Amino acid sequence: MGEDVRVRELMACLEKADPNAYVLAFPAYADPSDGDEVGEVLVPQDLWVHEHGTCVGTTYEAFLPATFAESDPAREVASRDHVRVVLIGPELGNFRVGSIWSHPSEAGDGQENSRDDAR
Repeated sequence: MGEDVRVRELMACLEKADPNAYVLAFPAYADPSDGDEVGEVLVPQDLWVHEHGTCVGTTYEAFLPATFAESDPAREVASRDHVRVVLIGPELGNFRVGSIWSHPSEAGDGQENSRDDAR
């Protein structure tokens, strides 16, 4: 797996993993003690914006919910694509706002994607 991991690559890698293993996420250039348990997985129903450009002379890349991707006069957008994303993190409560988020436990399948279920 490389820099831009897609769901298919992640699933192929996870096929080899112990199903009872903890899933840890690390920031870039982290030490082994910097990992956080992945406590939630969210699959947004709506598309997100993947944007590349410059802002005050500095290049940037950003992923934003389409509803948040409003123009900032300081940004010079070079490209903007609508993409599907999967969110993982220790706690994603800020992303479950209103009805724009799809969570497997809310889909009626009885599967709760939390830290306790992986144990």
